[in-house]
Amino acid sequence: MVASCNDWVSDSNAAFVLSLARTHARTHTPPGIGNLSDAPFYTFDRPVRPARDQGDEGEDRNAAAATFPPEFTYPLFAEERLFGYQAPRIDLQFASGSLVPYYSFTYRRAVPEAEGKPDDVVGELRKWLPEDDVEFTDHDLFMARAALDHATFRPLGDKVHEYRTKAGDGDGGDDVVYEIHKSSFDDPQFAKYFRRAQIFNIFFIEGATFLDEDDRWEIMTM
Repeated sequence: MVASCNDWVSDSNAAFVLSLARTHARTHTPPGIGNLSDAPFYTFDRPVRPARDQGDEGEDRNAAAATFPPEFTYPLFAEERLFGYQAPRIDLQFASGSLVPYYSFTYRRAVPEAEGKPDDVVGELRKWLPEDDVEFTDHDLFMARAALDHATFRPLGDKVHEYRTKAGDGDGGDDVVYEIHKSSFDDPQFAKYFRRAQIFNIFFIEGATFLDEDDRWEIMTM
């Protein structure tokens, strides 16, 4: 059976799986890895495996994160179409504190060379992630960083307000405290955090672009 051109075209929105690492995930620091908060720029390459061979590992990975789809991916892939793969899957996961990213790309089959050149999915994705920052392509290392975030991460900037609500339907639930913090780009750690968060603008605000950093701005986060 000969594959047609349409067999190699996929919806890029459907291919993306976005997620935040859950803070209760059980993780460990791999041997030989010290303080990940001081880690340099990481690029750990691992072989791409067919999606059908992921088995239980893929299920465990999803269980350790809250997943959600993007609304828009056309800034990355024209007309929100990927060419060159069958059953593509782009996992983009963030540590829920620092927003340090992890990514992987898997697929069942790639288009034969004689039928066309596949899109450079990883190369395009990395254009939208901060340069010279920590990033992970090794999931164990990433989850170790997420666990470190759970233990040590605190909201950036100065707290200017807080308010409380009841969890659930408000009948006898525990108080949930929301804090509002004020930051600026004068703080290098906040500037890193802001750059990591920018890609969410692209995924969820139609027509959005990356914002310029202006030291005169004061940014409120909750």
